[in-house]
Amino acid sequence: MLNTDGLCPGCMHETHGERICSICGYDSSQGNGNAPEYLPVKSWLSDRYLVGRTLTIDCEGVAYIGFDNAANRPVLIKEYFPADIAHRNPDKTVALNEGSGFAYNEGLMNFLEIGKKLIDSELQSIIPVFSVFEENGTAYRISERFSGITLEDFLVRNGGTLRWEQARPLFLPLIDTVIGLNSLGIVHGGISPETVL
Repeated sequence: MLNTDGLCPGCMHETHGERICSICGYDSSQGNGNAPEYLPVKSWLSDRYLVGRTLTIDCEGVAYIGFDNAANRPVLIKEYFPADIAHRNPDKTVALNEGSGFAYNEGLMNFLEIGKKLIDSELQSIIPVFSVFEENGTAYRISERFSGITLEDFLVRNGGTLRWEQARPLFLPLIDTVIGLNSLGIVHGGISPETVL
């Protein structure tokens, strides 16, 4: 196990004691580093996963950069946290807004089921999922920290269009993956230029 005290919450690289990370520019003097409704940076999940800064927020929840201290690698931590029906307590647990119990629990079960199916899948164009677990009154999905650019960024850099020679190697694996997801009973409703890497 690594001593994680020197890891940057912005990128999970060693800071060598510097206040501002030379890799990503994260300023460790920011305090919590995440908005109060999200997990604080440097908090732990399952006594194994170190939580870093918030990366993305969507209707299902929030994604954080993280570090798997047992496997000694950066990871992506996805927390089931639908902000319109839940809120965060001071002790980091998730509480439900009044009257939202059924919707929350249905979404939570779906989040867990999809995570377990993705762990067992062998789909090549899906970012690998390592673990799914419940904690803090919600659930977490741990997956590989994948670096790359979105299709949206690629299009901007490419003048807004793709030639067939560029699109073919991108979209044929994507189509095969969507077919594979459907065969697992997973309907991916969020495919867009912002979500394709």
